[in-house]
Amino acid sequence: MSESDKTKEVIYLNDKIKDNVKKLKKKYNTSNPYDLIDYLEIERFDVPLGNRLGCYMYLQRSRCIFLNSSIEDDHIHRIVAAHELGHAIQHPKINCSFVKNYTLHSKNTFEIEANKFAAELLLSDEILIEYQGKTVDQIAAYLNVIPELVKLKFLSFFIFYF
Repeated sequence: MSESDKTKEVIYLNDKIKDNVKKLKKKYNTSNPYDLIDYLEIERFDVPLGNRLGCYMYLQRSRCIFLNSSIEDDHIHRIVAAHELGHAIQHPKINCSFVKNYTLHSKNTFEIEANKFAAELLLSDEILIEYQGKTVDQIAAYLNVIPELVKLKFLSFFIFYF
C-alpha cells in the first residue's frame, strides 16, 4: 500500500469514528460513556480483571463490556468505559481487551480505533481553542484525562482541518 493510500485510509477511519461519535452524542444528548452504554443496551459488568483494565466481548448475540472493578481512579475508569464502548460501536462482533500500559500505544487497528473513539467521545473539538497555548499535559490535567488521549484528539483534529 502506498503512503498516499495509507493517508486516505487514516482519514477515512478518523472520519468514520468522528461521524459515529457525533451521531451518538446528538441522538442521546450525552458524551457520558456510562449513559451511552445503558442507552445502547450493552451489558456492563464491573468485575476483577487482573492486569486488564477492560474487555469487550460479543457473547451469545449480546454486546458486553467488562470493566476492572479494581480501578480506583474514576477518570481512568471513564476512559476505559469509553474505549470499550468504541469496540462495541466500531467492531461489535470482535472480542477485545484493554491491557494496562499497552493499549494506548498499540499498533493493532482495533485498539487504535477504540482509542480514537474514546478521544472523540470525551474531548470536544473546542479544546484547541479553549486551551490555546497550553501543553498537552496541562490540557490533560484540566480535563482529567491521560495525555495520550489529548494527543489522539489533536492528531484527529489536524488530519481533518489542516
